[in-house]
Amino acid sequence: MHITKPSRATHTHRQRLFAPAAKVFPLLCPVREAEWAEGWLPELVISSSGVAERDCVFITPEKSGKAIWYITRHEPEKWFVEMLKILPGVTACRLTIQLSENGSECFADITTPALVPLVTNSLLNSRLTIIISSCRRGKKH
Repeated sequence: MHITKPSRATHTHRQRLFAPAAKVFPLLCPVREAEWAEGWLPELVISSSGVAERDCVFITPEKSGKAIWYITRHEPEKWFVEMLKILPGVTACRLTIQLSENGSECFADITTPALVPLVTNSLLNSRLTIIISSCRRGKKH
């Protein structure tokens, strides 16, 4: 058995979204993401309701293998979601997204504490931008 101390990094940022939290939050889902993220296609989603919920598990293809995602907290009434992403042999991270109302818009506070090599927020940022663009175009979600 080999035990080692982790090397960790945390990324936190706030993103202004041009849609209300009630419209954005349901799109933070492995199933609903396919509605706005071109090319998004999880290989497997395990969910009692068919959408994001606590204990939902999904698997996505990555360049360096298959990522296993596990939703640990899903609190629609608080606009909060937390999930773990494990990419075996590469990294592990906990992703939290907290939405907050700001008139007809909202903010997304996104935090990703991760084991190094760093897991960055660039993909998440681009996906949230796509959500907002589709909301502006009036797509129904």
